[in-house]
Amino acid sequence: MAFLLPTLLGLLATAMNSQLVYGLSFTYEQIGGVGDGHCLGGRLRTSLDDYSVDKCHTMCSDSPDCYYVSCTMQQNSDGSAHETCIEYDSSSCGVGLLEPGIDDRYTTWKKIVHTTTTTTTTTAVWLRELPGFESVDGGVGRACRGSSASDNSKAYYHLYNNAGPFKACQALCLVTPDCQGIEHHLGGRCEVWIRPGGIGASAPVSGSRCMRRVLNNTLGCDPLGLGCQTGYELSGTTCTQIATFLSNSQYCREGWMKRIMAMTTMQDCILSCKATPNCLYVSAWPYIFDMPDPYICNLFSSESGCDSDSSRVTDLDRPYQLWKLT
Repeated sequence: MAFLLPTLLGLLATAMNSQLVYGLSFTYEQIGGVGDGHCLGGRLRTSLDDYSVDKCHTMCSDSPDCYYVSCTMQQNSDGSAHETCIEYDSSSCGVGLLEPGIDDRYTTWKKIVHTTTTTTTTTAVWLRELPGFESVDGGVGRACRGSSASDNSKAYYHLYNNAGPFKACQALCLVTPDCQGIEHHLGGRCEVWIRPGGIGASAPVSGSRCMRRVLNNTLGCDPLGLGCQTGYELSGTTCTQIATFLSNSQYCREGWMKRIMAMTTMQDCILSCKATPNCLYVSAWPYIFDMPDPYICNLFSSESGCDSDSSRVTDLDRPYQLWKLT
């Protein structure tokens, strides 16, 4: 599952003797009538349990990739009932784009994101921008890209269409595992980039601003002390490197050990390899095609000899990440 986003995300802004807190909250707008159906496409996850509608909404609120949710009550063979919740991505899903269930009558809601602000008294003076970021090619008027100006994919970032001001976008990066930087648009659109190779280029786009997250490359720690970056593990107060990123779109040809489904972050995949005897390499890709998480992890043994291209399989159809334990 995607990382959990707090219902209200606190962010300190600048002001003498005041503290402005930006936040995000969510409401849900029903699409069509009760039992009209579920979305035609863009399915992310299906959950079967003793859920209420409110619980389904909460699941969607906790998932940054969820934009719509459908619910229906189903009968078990023993006569009891359970609720089925289906989460969907940002693909269009509105009236006329619903598919009625044959045996089950789904009701669908759209997640509405709201930006909130509150002000409290403080004696501190806060920076206008959060530290730990640098401009990419000047920043202003630039959109983030991967290895080149034409390298762009939905798998590279989490998208928030109504994140609010620039610092709210920065704050989303700080609470996102593997965040490499942000792209913010004046309209409140925010891309939180998680591409393993980072933000390597930009393209001219009016109203956009691209910022790269700057980490302490020696310690592998972020400048605000919020933890270690991917491939590092906290040891006391120091981040120690435990894995090295090798490549995108590749996995080991030999030495496969086991597969682990639906890990929350790439770091979790690396830690699983570290905890598995004789595991040296880990390759993972998003469980949902063209979405950044959760991950499917494949562990490979030290005998796989996966250090060269000839010992790897290249698959450009899936955004693999290949890492090696140090």
